[in-house]
Amino acid sequence: VRSNFTPLSELPNLPRYGMQTTVPVAYSNIKYLGKGPGENYIDRQHGSDVGLYSSTVKEFGEPYVYPQENANRTGVRWMAFLDEGNEGLIISGDQPLSMSAWPQTQEEIEKAGHTNELVFHDQFTLNIDLVQMGVGGNDSWTPNAAPLPRYQVKPEAMSYSFWIKPYIGESQDPV
Repeated sequence: VRSNFTPLSELPNLPRYGMQTTVPVAYSNIKYLGKGPGENYIDRQHGSDVGLYSSTVKEFGEPYVYPQENANRTGVRWMAFLDEGNEGLIISGDQPLSMSAWPQTQEEIEKAGHTNELVFHDQFTLNIDLVQMGVGGNDSWTPNAAPLPRYQVKPEAMSYSFWIKPYIGESQDPV
């Protein structure tokens, strides 16, 4: 998959540049090589080491009191989504990716006022991004609450590419 973006007019900063899809919940076991083990963003990644990590989609995110986007991982070289038989799919970037997976849709997360309003489905949301803006929050009472300029995603020409391949057990283990 290759994506090219060229803005045709003036745009505000982008929250992310990437793609979103859904994956059947049967492939909820995650194995990946990237920064972890917890969520991290371009402005909150220095305490995260590149390593081989595993989780489930349900455990991948952060249970914030107020539901919001979460679970991002930066520096992802590859991420596999596997069933109980260790088969599924693997995404690998031609460059490091920024990826997240949620048990809900983005719209459900944005609409929910509390975590008990979130429901689980027979599929989960997968974000495969080149970049996602930082979380900011240097303080919460001035314009500094926004991400610093170097962690904002400017609306300029960008491109990225990645592969989606079948993952068939340990015989194809990318490690």
